[in-house]
Amino acid sequence: MSSSKPCHLETLAQNGFASVQRCTDCGAITVHMGPFAMRIDTDGLMALASVLTQAARAVERAQGRQLFEQQPSGQA
Repeated sequence: MSSSKPCHLETLAQNGFASVQRCTDCGAITVHMGPFAMRIDTDGLMALASVLTQAARAVERAQGRQLFEQQPSGQA
């Protein structure tokens, strides 16, 4: 994640709340949420996705509702 030249960003995902971009040169990941932006590496993205999924599933259980579609058995 070098700051010596500008990043060339590709959008990996987006919705009305957030977007995630990756620099095609250095591989840095940028997560945007409104005025907030966070730069992390790929391992950081995977760790963040894991903890957010765990938190969302805990909210599902606490509220007795399903926020995510369940994956069929045998699929990740």
